[in-house]
Formats: sequence, structure tokens, C-alpha cells
Amino acid sequence: MSMLKILLLISGVYSQTTENYSSSVVQDLVWGNGVCSSGRYSGEINSAGEPQGFGSYRCSAYSYTGHWDQGKRSGKGVTTYANGDKFVGNYFEDVRHGTGEMFWMNGRRYSGNMRQGRMHGKGEMSWPSGDKYIGDWDNDSRTGYGLYLYASGNRYKGQYVNRKKEGLGQFWWTVGVNAGDKYVGQFRNDERNGEGIYYFKNGDIFTGTWQDGKQTGEGSVGYSNGNLLRGVWSNGKRSGKFNFTFPNGERFSAVFKDGLREGGWTKIDPVSPNLSLLNRSI
Repeated sequence: MSMLKILLLISGVYSQTTENYSSSVVQDLVWGNGVCSSGRYSGEINSAGEPQGFGSYRCSAYSYTGHWDQGKRSGKGVTTYANGDKFVGNYFEDVRHGTGEMFWMNGRRYSGNMRQGRMHGKGEMSWPSGDKYIGDWDNDSRTGYGLYLYASGNRYKGQYVNRKKEGLGQFWWTVGVNAGDKYVGQFRNDERNGEGIYYFKNGDIFTGTWQDGKQTGEGSVGYSNGNLLRGVWSNGKRSGKFNFTFPNGERFSAVFKDGLREGGWTKIDPVSPNLSLLNRSI
């Protein structure tokens, strides 16, 4: 066995087979394969003169070392492309198929399942920025359920469709003005859209509807001290009539426009508690 075979056997790319075919070994066989109309093959061939078994191939587009079946890459192998990208993994009928790792020259890396040359199934992608995604893939796209870890420390766990957050998910902030906050709810087109709950780091909780990442529609804020505010938001601002309820059940109402209160609070119930708490905003 050649030293190249020994090294690839240790790495798991080469393995002995027990398939029954008549084989011989050639050097620099002229062979056309895939996008290459002509290249050079060295390795085992079958009785028809096709690459069969273990061998190496080089052409203008890529070089490949690994297993072949009837002239096509099939089984474990390593492909290095002309631009420096590299794939290490399984092939079937001359395309990436099964488990493998793809390395791009720009620093991007994928490890996981492939189907007919595309990322499909479970897999992990990392980017030069430090971002990382672990989860489902469909036709080279993040689709299904996954965990996205941002280099900043923020993270998202939930559903994806065509690379965008879509469906139910959770988003945590660890940096910036929202550090310590969390959102649990619906997403659409990569933004908070639909029903969702926002947990503030100070213990306050907003429950309601969202549109393009902002509170829009009916909602409520449960404050950490037990107070409760109910009303309608528009584009992230209080807009319309709001009711404020204290833990003892006493209620007040006021009207807001573009986030600002118009006039004072009107007492709904008789006993007046500390009105300074009503000026608290979210």
C-alpha cells in the first residue's frame, strides 16, 4: 500500500473494500469528469478502463483524492477546488452526498449533511465574523429549527425559512441597550411579527402583538412591582386609551398619542394611590 493510502486510511478518507471487480493501477490516465472535459487520473481502474476503487484526479477546476465507482467519485474523498475551497466527505454519483465538511477560502466552514451537492439536513455553519448556526438546512438554506450564535453574544433559537427567522423563536440580548432582555414569540421576515412576550432585564414583561420588530396593536405591561398597564401600541409607542391597574385593584385611565400622554390620569376606582408611579414608561 502506498504512503498516500496509508495516510488517508488513518484520516478515514481511504478504506479497503471487498467489492468484486477486476482492477489494475494506472498513472496519468487522460479522463474527463464532471466540469472537466480532460484531466489526469492515477489509481485503480476497472476492466472497462474507468476509475474504480481508490485514486487521484486533477484538472483545471479541481483535484480529488478518494474513492471512485465506474468513473465517478463515490464514497469518501477530498476535493480541492481551483480557488482554494475544499470539501472532505462523502460522494455519490460524482456529487457531494452524505456527511462532510466544506471549507471556504474566506473562512466560512460547514460541517454536516449534504444532499445532491447541497447542504441539507442537520449541519453547522461558522462565519469569519464569529457567527455560528447549528440546525436544519434545506437546499443550501437555513430552513427548519436551529440555534444562531452571534459573535456579539446575542443568540436566537427557533424556526427558519430561507435563511430568515420565521415562526416561533426566542432571542436573547447580551450586549447594547437591550442587554439582559429576551423575546419569546413569533417572527416573520427576520423580525418580531405577531404575538410575543418581551422580558425586560428589570423584571417588567410586555405581552402583545408586534409588527416589524415594534409593539403594534393590543398589549400589556406587567411591572415588576405588580402594577399592570393595558392599551394599544403603534410603531412601538403608546397610542390610544390605556388603563393602569394597581395590585390592590384600583384603576386609572389616560389617552396617549405618539407615546405621550394627553391630559392626566382619570380615576376609575375611588381610592387614589401614589400617582407618581403612573409616570413610569417602558
